[in-house]
Amino acid sequence: YPNFILGEDNYLYASTADLAGGQLKKLNSVGENILPVQPYGERAVKTGGGEADPVFADLTVDARGILTAIDSVSARVYQYDPAGNLLTVFGGKGSGKGYLSSPRAIAQDSGGSLYIYDANLNTIQVYRPTAFLESVHRAVALYDGGEYDKAQAAWEEVLSTGGSYSLAYIGLGDACYKNEAYEEAMEHYYTARDEAGYAKAFSKYRYRWFKENFLWAVLAAAAIAAAFLTAGRLLIRLSARFERLYLSTIGEKRTDGKEGK
Repeated sequence: YPNFILGEDNYLYASTADLAGGQLKKLNSVGENILPVQPYGERAVKTGGGEADPVFADLTVDARGILTAIDSVSARVYQYDPAGNLLTVFGGKGSGKGYLSSPRAIAQDSGGSLYIYDANLNTIQVYRPTAFLESVHRAVALYDGGEYDKAQAAWEEVLSTGGSYSLAYIGLGDACYKNEAYEEAMEHYYTARDEAGYAKAFSKYRYRWFKENFLWAVLAAAAIAAAFLTAGRLLIRLSARFERLYLSTIGEKRTDGKEGK
């Protein structure tokens, strides 16, 4: 563990070099990681050529459980919501304002400002969230607090500013799912190309449809079965009738043949 911090929610947030198990972890009181096991960050091009995996030198977490981590390889800053969804990426290699060379430590104040220490430049840069990102943070906090109607309205506000922000569609899908509006949730998940979310909502939608239409489905199935049974009996009778007609025709022809001889 290169670094760790105790959040206000009493979870231990830590950065590791465990690529297979996820480099960022949220540990409960018995040491179990409850963040999704997935790659965090992005592979970066090294100075001498080739690519290198991210190395998270430090991390911080706010009162809403939003985690921010600095990658010392790419000099990028990654921010994730409590479910491990990527919210934003900023920073990157450079010496200008907003860029970083070798970030080594990060801290955060109650107003949401981030303080990042750069070892090579010997500076501390201060980052404040934009109005758009503040809207995203508000939507995340509302959903995490169980206020799904307000979260849905907040995500719609995010989309009105940035219509291509796919996480907003996922957030809308999650809010609709919690409100049992499964068909609407499926539409949002489909827009976000979230296959797992779509499958989850579709499963609930299908179950509810069968539950609400069970009697009609049974009656329809019985009607179809009765129709097939009636059609089968009718075909058997028609087949027997055609068979008798065919045999009687053959008999008449044979009789005619004998009389002709």
